[in-house]
Amino acid sequence: MDIIESKIPGVQILFIEHVPFPLTEFDLKKGKWVDESNEALREAVQKLKKKGYKNFHYLKADGLIGEDGESTVDGEHFTDLGFYRFAEGVYPMVKKLIKRAER
Repeated sequence: MDIIESKIPGVQILFIEHVPFPLTEFDLKKGKWVDESNEALREAVQKLKKKGYKNFHYLKADGLIGEDGESTVDGEHFTDLGFYRFAEGVYPMVKKLIKRAER
């Protein structure tokens, strides 16, 4: 973070969790990997907070692609609808961060 902030002062950084893909309900190994990855990301974010960094943000992925199973081709890889829902879910935060960076 020090390097990034020194090169681009005021940069806003967004961390986004791994999406809990429908496949993870059946592939327990993959589900465990997603859970462990998200936990590691949460821990890293907490460490950054403790160090006093302020220009980073965290977005949970729950519900980000919907829950009807139509957002992925094979339970893991996004369809057009999956990418659309992901973009719609991320957009409000990105818009907010762009406004914040413009100040």
